[in-house]
Amino acid sequence: MQDSRVTGAYRALVSSVLAGTLAAMVVGFSATARATVMLDQAHTGPFSATSFVGNGSSFGNAQTFTVGLAGILDSVEVPVLGGSPTTLRILATAGGVPIGGAAGSTVLATSSSVTSVANLYTFDLSAAALAVAVGDVLAIELIGTGFWELSFGNAYAAGERYVFDTGVFSPVPVNNWTVVPGQDSLFRTFVEVAMIPEPSALALFAAGLAGLGFAARRSKRAQDNEVGEGFGAFKTRLGARDPGDQAPRSKSRPIHAS
Repeated sequence: MQDSRVTGAYRALVSSVLAGTLAAMVVGFSATARATVMLDQAHTGPFSATSFVGNGSSFGNAQTFTVGLAGILDSVEVPVLGGSPTTLRILATAGGVPIGGAAGSTVLATSSSVTSVANLYTFDLSAAALAVAVGDVLAIELIGTGFWELSFGNAYAAGERYVFDTGVFSPVPVNNWTVVPGQDSLFRTFVEVAMIPEPSALALFAAGLAGLGFAARRSKRAQDNEVGEGFGAFKTRLGARDPGDQAPRSKSRPIHAS
């Protein structure tokens, strides 16, 4: 009875070790595998001039960019002077050119809020949960008032500036998105990415596996010992019996008929 109680207590200890090891592994990986927001594309200069922020209907102003980090597009930051941009939209492209124009564009995401520090405006796109992949070409369309800073000389090689104008500034209407050669509007994009577990988390995982293996071996060894001890006790009890308790067997000879 005492042996069974000891064995039961040992098994309970092994179970608690297993549960603790698994919990530590889960906590370690969840702590290091959380998503984080990282800077992806950045075109911050040199500053050369400004262009009018679009109104989304009769005049549009957009900048294309190429995604460099896979994840969820989190936000976009743009520098604007002398005004107040209210909305930023992410447009789909075909062949690197924004789809649509004055009649409407293919909108993939719209900002939910905007914050500003000095002339830098940050548009939150996280609510749209727009998944992006490396190599995707998208367009940033800015709507509101003010002047969007830009640079000359194709300073950003992974995109271009595009406009449409039904007659607001151009004497000849341009109803579809059209490239403005040699110009790029300034911007920065941020992507939420899932982080790869750190080396410390991998070490914790390896330690957890080692702990599981050790606990399993100890449990098996305890079961083997329990069986061996039980068999030994059985043999001891047999050996302790008094030989006098058994009646001697008769060695009578067989009787043959004469």
